[in-house]
Amino acid sequence: MHEIFDKVNNRVVSNSSRWTKKKNTIALTIGDSDFSLPPPIRDSLIKRADQVLGYENISDSLNDLVIERADSLYDWKIEKHWIVYLPSIVLGLNLCCRIFLDKDEKAISELPVYPPIFNAVANANRSLMTLDSHISQDRWGFDFDKFSDLAREKKLRLFLICNPQNPLGRSMNREEIEHLAEICVENDLLVCSDEMHADIVFDKRKHFPLATVGDSISQKTITFMSPSKSHAMSGLGGAFAVIPNDDLRKRFLSRSKGLIPDLNILTLTAMEVAYAKCDPWFHQMLRYLEENRNFLMKNLGKLKGIEIIEPEGTYFLWIDFRKTGRKHPVEDLLSRGLELSDGADFGKKGFLRMNFAGPRSVLREACKIIQALLD
Repeated sequence: MHEIFDKVNNRVVSNSSRWTKKKNTIALTIGDSDFSLPPPIRDSLIKRADQVLGYENISDSLNDLVIERADSLYDWKIEKHWIVYLPSIVLGLNLCCRIFLDKDEKAISELPVYPPIFNAVANANRSLMTLDSHISQDRWGFDFDKFSDLAREKKLRLFLICNPQNPLGRSMNREEIEHLAEICVENDLLVCSDEMHADIVFDKRKHFPLATVGDSISQKTITFMSPSKSHAMSGLGGAFAVIPNDDLRKRFLSRSKGLIPDLNILTLTAMEVAYAKCDPWFHQMLRYLEENRNFLMKNLGKLKGIEIIEPEGTYFLWIDFRKTGRKHPVEDLLSRGLELSDGADFGKKGFLRMNFAGPRSVLREACKIIQALLD
């Protein structure tokens, strides 16, 4: 099945947000993958498009799939009425900042982090406290001591976390998740947990949703998940929130009336088929992504000047260019035909993020450009 993922899809001629009009540039930026849809999803969409494309209810079978996956993958017993469907996780993050933060209250998030988290707080005209990540034992660590200190801030109400972490690629283990939960419960913090990349973890790791480590943290956590990244359907969207706390869920639903559009019939079809029929495709893709990661670590990890911590999850490589002596690495690479995401957008200058969810032949060319820049 490797040939499916080795295929180079020409997205330059499309209206892709990442690739359009970039004929001579390798664009490894925006977080969609360059893989074709899993065949079961593609076939189901074609079949559904031949029918009436009317308004669609959430099916019992989709709810059952979400509940069964939570149980089998995470030993997480969730109830049907806890699930709230959304077009995207970004919408959910924005709603949380508007609904659960009063004007004088603050949110906190780790740096660097997925830019829409910054935007969600700014869009709500609220204040954001930040916590720097650090390297510990050759992996990206969460600064629990500092977080514990900051969590005592009286006006701090909301913790926005991304796990697996975008862009760091860190996947928290059970001990870390339990420590995080303890601090949040002690300080009465509401948590919005963006777990978009929950399925994409490497080296046979297990993802631990924050809400699974005890009822106390479960009652304070809104968990966001989606098949869109893991099943090559970013443009279709589709996500869901799991909100066990009745009061939080009622408040979320009542305050968001008229703001959350219904998911369209094709998105619902794709979500259901992704969870019901695409496990073989997904496991092959995950293996291919892990091999991509290994290829990049082998080829870029040896280059002088840059530093990379091996990602444990997601399909992003977070590259430290600060010791290269180059003040504008984004522009330097772009002038040579490679576009990476600027770390400044994630809250950390001097870093670049590479999206490696694509054919290895494209990554090979990207490595050559980076190597040529540093030689």
